[in-house]
Amino acid sequence: MASCIIAYLGPMGSYTYEAAQAFAKDAQISDAIFEPCASITTVFSQENQKEKLPRYMIIPLENSTSGDVYETYKLLYLHAFRVIALKRLEIAHVLIGLVGSSCSKIKTVYSHPQALMQVTDYTKKRQLATIPYFSTADAVGFISKQKDLTIGAIASTAATNYYPNTLVLDDAISNNEHNYTRFLVLRAAADTSESAFFFEKSQQEAQLFLLFELEHDASGQLSDILTILFTFGINMTSIKSRPIEGQIFEYFFVVEALMTKLLSEQQQYEIFLQLQEKTARVIYNVY
Repeated sequence: MASCIIAYLGPMGSYTYEAAQAFAKDAQISDAIFEPCASITTVFSQENQKEKLPRYMIIPLENSTSGDVYETYKLLYLHAFRVIALKRLEIAHVLIGLVGSSCSKIKTVYSHPQALMQVTDYTKKRQLATIPYFSTADAVGFISKQKDLTIGAIASTAATNYYPNTLVLDDAISNNEHNYTRFLVLRAAADTSESAFFFEKSQQEAQLFLLFELEHDASGQLSDILTILFTFGINMTSIKSRPIEGQIFEYFFVVEALMTKLLSEQQQYEIFLQLQEKTARVIYNVY
């Protein structure tokens, strides 16, 4: 019997599927059920009806070339999420076509919008028409069912393993040769408007993933938040603000940080309580 479910964005052959496989390997999970999802929203909401098993969710957070995945941040705001890990995956885009085609024959390429943004130098140089598709792997699946040697897909080499009659026509086509995406590994998302504290384990250099919303009628709150983190020896590595959907120029914040001190669960909870006093809502994740 399977030990858990790992839900991920896209079909087999997508980059998120590669990240899901990497997580399973690192976590020494050999008998997981891999559950493909058509959208990030589905990753959060889809429940397995047959098995009552632990459920992990793998979603893209940001790319080093094209930036943040905005849908991910929007859904993180709407859910109480437990961060288990962050996985970094090298994104090596290639041009995929049908058997019998060649680079010179390709006139139009399909792929996920983020992937198309990451190969603009290549597509402009070759004057290729670009058509957005659901995911990189879905794009390969689409062209595999056609008989048109002039269409191709931008995806990973691994995608050709899952779709017959396809092959790599050109490689190393990304704008940036150092192209990486970070993926969040989450557990137990649930709709909530309340604050939440999640503590995975106490260890040196543990990671903090913090989401919070400030009271809108008070000043100096952001400074107060940063002071609390500094006081406990928490080294902030990233801070971002994102608009709250449905609100006019109101924002929530996401902070990533590194624990420079070994703090117990009780000490971490004290930080959470102090942050809670200074915010309208806070989701505190230590992993």
